Amino acid sequence: MSQIPPPSPFQPQSDLPYAYGNYAPERPGVVSGLAITGIIIGSLGILCNGFGVIGQVVLLVMGKSPAFANVPVMHDPAISAFGIANSAIDLGLCIALLAFSIAALSLKPFAHAALMRWSAIALV
Repeated sequence: MSQIPPPSPFQPQSDLPYAYGNYAPERPGVVSGLAITGIIIGSLGILCNGFGVIGQVVLLVMGKSPAFANVPVMHDPAISAFGIANSAIDLGLCIALLAFSIAALSLKPFAHAALMRWSAIALV
């Protein structure tokens, strides 16, 4: 017979649960992946749509693009107004996506419902 006692089925409790593998994951991997993807897309959307709003306003005020002097510009105020409105709405949606994705990453209770509503509004 062996002199080594059989391993105990009981794992001692300590302040370091990860040392024994007795812990539940903090958040599911799918939630982390989608939240991080939302943070990246929201950040890029804020950057791009922010420059879009600024560019449309500069084009409306100056009448010409300062960066591209020889490019013909359409002087239709309705198209300029639509461009500004479109970029501003997209900027607001990207700010909301970034905020809701950060909330989802920290498992806030309202984040799931907020992202579902965000997706319905973004589709419209």
